[in-house]
Formats: sequence, structure tokens, C-alpha cells
Amino acid sequence: MGRPCRCCKKEFPFIIIIFIDESTPYSFFSDGRSIYEQDLLELRDLQLQIGKVTIILVQPSYRESPADALLPDGFVFPEEVVQVYDNYTRNGPGFDRNNQEIFKSITENHIRDNFSCIGVAVDNSGSTTISEIRPGLDCWYFNISDGKGGKPCDFYINEPLPDCENGELNLSLANGCVEEVIFNTEQWLREAANVMRILNAKGCSNKKNEDES
Repeated sequence: MGRPCRCCKKEFPFIIIIFIDESTPYSFFSDGRSIYEQDLLELRDLQLQIGKVTIILVQPSYRESPADALLPDGFVFPEEVVQVYDNYTRNGPGFDRNNQEIFKSITENHIRDNFSCIGVAVDNSGSTTISEIRPGLDCWYFNISDGKGGKPCDFYINEPLPDCENGELNLSLANGCVEEVIFNTEQWLREAANVMRILNAKGCSNKKNEDES
């Protein structure tokens, strides 16, 4: 009997939502181009081993655009990045309309019916801190897990996600579907690879020969 692994039945096993405002190693360091290219190579090598990743970037309000702040000069986001949201409200309360719309879009346009294993990576390097992201994030967990994860909030974002509600994947938050990682390197491609490894170790993979019974 194989372990239950709903994400194995999805087309792609990994979706990672990264909250970060800037990447000094990529956009400012003199060797930022080579750091970025090495991290992207690592991420793509890992995908060949354990499965494809879909990345969503969420940039808290910042003085520079996501492309200027998160990439080496002249670069565009790699194909793994399917959506970039900007102007996430820092310290926004649960009823912040802007953040609600971001989470609703992520849930309905990217996750629902596509993914069971959700990675959330939050930059805590100083220019962004987990405390600034936490209010909206906890309310999102509460919504997608039908009140079983995160912290209670009195607003509606979207219907719960079935894979979060039943908790079969036994990850760390939102009753079983989310793995949250806090990082401070600002190298968001490397951190995406790290979250992939964690999800894979906890049972989310695309191994075709796995018994799903």
C-alpha cells in the first residue's frame, strides 16, 4: 500500500508562493548575474529530479518594480514564475481589500484543482519581515482550511481547498496542505529549491510509479 498523496494526481506537484520585496544579491551585487544564473541552474536541475515547480511572487509595497528589485539588470522572470503580484499591503489587517484580492486570485486562478502541496516562503531579511506578511497570510490559511488553520478572521476570501480541509498530506500549516518557510538570503530562486526539497521529503512528488492506493 502506498502512502496517500493527492498531489501526485495533479499535473504538477509543486507550487511555491514567495513573499519578497527585493533581492540585493541578484539586483545590486556586482556578481548578481552569476549568482542568479547559478541559482536558476540549481532549481532546474532539481526539477529534473523531483518534478516541475510553479512560482508565484508577491512583492510587498516597495519603491522599485518587481523586475527592477528582484532580477539582475536587463533580465526577465524565468518561465517558472507564472504570476507576479505587487503592492501587497505591509501589516495589512485581515480586512485589507488589496491583500484579499491577491490571495483570492492565487487560490482561484492558480491553486484550485491544480495543486495539493503548497509551499509558502517569506523573506525575513529586514526590508521585509514575516510580521508584516503574517496578518493576511494567517487569514488566508483560515479561509482555505475552513477555519482549521491560521488565525480566525471574520471575512471571506474563497471557499476552502479540499486538500487543505482534510489534511491528508500532514504538512505544517492550514490543516495539512501548506509548508511555510522563512528565509533571509533574498535569493528567492535558491529558496524555491529549498522549499521543493522540503515538500518532496514530506511526500509531495510526481513519481509515476508510486502506488496511490
